[in-house]
Amino acid sequence: MQDFRKLRVWHESVEIAVEIYHATNALPASERFGLRSQLRSAAISVSSNIAEGCGRPGRGDFARFLGIAIGSVCEIESQLLVSQKLGLLERQLVDRLLARIDGLKRRLISLYGRVKVASGTFPGAPVPKGGATYHLPPTT
Repeated sequence: MQDFRKLRVWHESVEIAVEIYHATNALPASERFGLRSQLRSAAISVSSNIAEGCGRPGRGDFARFLGIAIGSVCEIESQLLVSQKLGLLERQLVDRLLARIDGLKRRLISLYGRVKVASGTFPGAPVPKGGATYHLPPTT
């Protein structure tokens, strides 16, 4: 277990969630229970899953929750693209959010891979000698 507040990806996911909340204020009232709700739910899910994974006792659990967070990032991407195509959000706003989300997704995938290798559950990956002596960098 580790403190999720020490993870860069958690901080970044919180910042993006705040941006998504602000951006969805511009959506019409008719989308209150549609895209607005879906985008907000997916956005808050990313940081929540990172935090929950950090609170689990094993690296395998942490990796599983990172995988869920990556899925939520992809969900946000899809929903932003649909919002843009429907003319509900401005292209510049969507492009800016997508660029931030792409960076977050890359860092999450990298962390996911390192956690999977450390847990010995990554198929074909070398397992570090001593198993438990491998430590993930706390500043990720």
